[in-house]
Amino acid sequence: MLGDKQSGHINSVGINLYLSMLKNALDKFKNNDEKELIQTEINFYDSSYISDSYLPSALERLKIYKLINNVKDTDELNIISANLADRCGALPEEVANLISNARMALLIKESGILKINSTSTKTSGF
Repeated sequence: MLGDKQSGHINSVGINLYLSMLKNALDKFKNNDEKELIQTEINFYDSSYISDSYLPSALERLKIYKLINNVKDTDELNIISANLADRCGALPEEVANLISNARMALLIKESGILKINSTSTKTSGF
């Protein structure tokens, strides 16, 4: 149905999870749930990801990204963060940034802001 470029790394995530994610995306589109389709984009030019040294399984990392992307409130995000710390140890800076960015997106989503960018220049102090 989809070529290599469209399907991404389907072999590394598994067909069932991939199809589930595809179905969710299509359901949101079919239901015209505009609020669900709009994603707030935040870019603070920080490293925000889950490294394979912190969580070796690509499938588990993808599940965590999906959970973070689908959170409805900060309580859910706190649970995800606590579970990660419990399973894998203290959150490295990159994972903490990922959680912080998701928290910020939750806080501004209702305001109608669609995108926040910072400059690539880092400054210290205020």
